[in-house]
Amino acid sequence: MIKKISKRLYFILAAPKNQDKRQIKLNFRLSLLGMLIGIFLWPHLAHLSAITPEEIIALTNQEREIAGLNTLSANQLLAQAAIAKGKAILESQTFKHNLNNKKFSSWIRDTGYNYSYAGENLAIDFATSQTVVQAWKNSPTHKKNLLSPYYQEIGVSAIDGKFQGQDTTVVVQIFGSPATGSVEPLAPASGLSLTGGANNFLETGLTDYQMGRAENLLTHSILSQKLLPAYNSKLILPAENNPGLALYKFIAQPEAGTAVNNFLIIFIVLSLIYSLAFLHYYYFLKINKLAAI
Repeated sequence: MIKKISKRLYFILAAPKNQDKRQIKLNFRLSLLGMLIGIFLWPHLAHLSAITPEEIIALTNQEREIAGLNTLSANQLLAQAAIAKGKAILESQTFKHNLNNKKFSSWIRDTGYNYSYAGENLAIDFATSQTVVQAWKNSPTHKKNLLSPYYQEIGVSAIDGKFQGQDTTVVVQIFGSPATGSVEPLAPASGLSLTGGANNFLETGLTDYQMGRAENLLTHSILSQKLLPAYNSKLILPAENNPGLALYKFIAQPEAGTAVNNFLIIFIVLSLIYSLAFLHYYYFLKINKLAAI
């Protein structure tokens, strides 16, 4: 019986029928097409799924625990404000805390959240939640927001879209503490702003903070310049260049060699995956099926 099966297997594998040949060629072409599609889609899918609000919140609370601070509770209203702000940034194609003369705190008030303290961190062009939080930690003014003892709640959004023609993710992190003893939110005129140099905008009710304002925001290449020496940074000045309030956006452009290496790595990995799947389906499964006869 074993010899008979072995002869049948040898005959089939050595001389497949024309119909089997056509089917194998068809499926191989489909596999090749799927591989090529995967090469181009895989980086985009990885980018779109790499940053999540839940992970941003978890990493933020992790840093606060290390610093001996209270952890922040996720608040649905602050999350709604963060989502609306992220969409507004993409719609206006303007990466600022204040858009069209609308302060960042306006998005918080629009949700009905009454606050005593509120703050915001922004990030764009990052690939993972870890690099976003790490970059905020590396920025003194963003870090003040992350580790402020005055915040109790948090809302985060990670909005995928196009900014200036490039696929990206806008991350909005909003901090807040509910107002106590008042049904009205903090009046705009009474809010003081704190900036420790350049990178964030924090509205607070503390009277011993000096007033100040800046619109220089954090992009991923500020981190990349130190950690990714293979990248060349290109400085692009904003359309509106107000002295002291200029927005500097760095766009890290990979060298040609780095881009080619990344492409080859993806191509080889996907080729191996599809080849193994092809061999498993067309040989191992068919052999097992014949052996069971």
